[in-house]
Amino acid sequence: MTKAEVDRALCSGYQRCIDLAPNGFRLDVDRKSVATEATDVDVNVLIDAASGCPVQAITVWGSDGSQLYP
Repeated sequence: MTKAEVDRALCSGYQRCIDLAPNGFRLDVDRKSVATEATDVDVNVLIDAASGCPVQAITVWGSDGSQLYP
């Protein structure tokens, strides 16, 4: 399964990832992004969301454990 990981130390809560991949991310009580456990989010959508992050706080991992982005 492809997954995204948010570096909470870098996240500033811009919500760009949520705009680009609403099923892949949500804000928590601290107004920082967290990746959801959704399995139906296309890998290209996750990569677009990660590349759209103004602070580059998102890493995308492939189902084989390889780093897809950045």
